[in-house]
Amino acid sequence: RNAGWTANPAHARFTPYDTDSLWNLKKWFMELHKDTIPEAELVPLAQAFANVEAQGCCYGQELMDLLKHLGEPIARVYRNLKHNKYTPTMMLASKAARLHRYLRSLIYYFCIRKAYILSHYR
Repeated sequence: RNAGWTANPAHARFTPYDTDSLWNLKKWFMELHKDTIPEAELVPLAQAFANVEAQGCCYGQELMDLLKHLGEPIARVYRNLKHNKYTPTMMLASKAARLHRYLRSLIYYFCIRKAYILSHYR
């Protein structure tokens, strides 16, 4: 049906606001359905699917059902990847406090260093 096109930024309306994961969701969705759904319908469906999965957006029940049906295999893989990537790490509160102080001191050091460089080399 859509022979001759691929899910590239020109067809998918890649925007500067798309994160890598949002773009990949859209791309995977379009690649999966490009032979069965016309491009004019597929691009907005891919955007809606990515919005639902990555940002938790909600739409009308009919569209949500369609997105759930069409995107089920992609959503399953995406959720599994997301779960494995963001598995929380447990640590003692005292260790977390030391780490927090250390990171704050690094940020402070680099801010002071940047201000020094900017003020002396203009």
